[in-house]
Amino acid sequence: MNPKTWVECSISKVVQETPDTVTLRVALPEGESIQFIPGQYVMFGFLDGEETRSKAYSISSSPSNTTWIEITVKQEGPFSTKMTTLRIGDKVKIRGPIGHFVFKDEYKQDIMMIAGGTGIAPFRGMWQYIIEKKLPNRVKLLYSTKVPEDIIYKSELKELEKHEQITVLATLTRVKDEQWDGRRGRIDKTLLEEHIHDFKNTLFFICGPDAMVNDLMKVLREDGAGIGQIKVEKWG
Repeated sequence: MNPKTWVECSISKVVQETPDTVTLRVALPEGESIQFIPGQYVMFGFLDGEETRSKAYSISSSPSNTTWIEITVKQEGPFSTKMTTLRIGDKVKIRGPIGHFVFKDEYKQDIMMIAGGTGIAPFRGMWQYIIEKKLPNRVKLLYSTKVPEDIIYKSELKELEKHEQITVLATLTRVKDEQWDGRRGRIDKTLLEEHIHDFKNTLFFICGPDAMVNDLMKVLREDGAGIGQIKVEKWG
């Protein structure tokens, strides 16, 4: 698959993750394949004549699969709302892969994944890849969202906790007392420092809204993280 060329694909699976978020499996046409690095994204467009409209979505599946990819989409505007209405058999066009927010096999350090909302999407492909390849990296996922109903990949996160090398911590910011007995509040300096066990041997991946990413980058830099230790993807 040429990253600069649009390819027509079809939806082969739809998973309702939350009331407003779906994971779409996008099957490439026969004879096509895609090679990508965990964390990269693809551009999406519709086949309805709106040639100028396209949007980037992180690939939320492992690169071990080369004939299809998955993306996770939340209803946040006209384009994404239309994406969440797609059904099996519907057609879209994609172009890619693109992006440098990636996990590479050469990374031997501990990995801290810090996600806000749908920022968890590229991390799913990373942790699937690490598990499939039996890589030695210790992984810690810090994931912030608003309420329990907003937790994406809920069942998969429970399965992740069965892997000794992976730790998952979800923290909720707008939850009522009777809804949640876990961590509350945003991911901040205190939470970060509580969960960093080997600072110099950790790579920090942060994905989420601009404000969150900028705040956490500042905290990590103040704590002494080198610029090469911090990798970010942000929006909004």
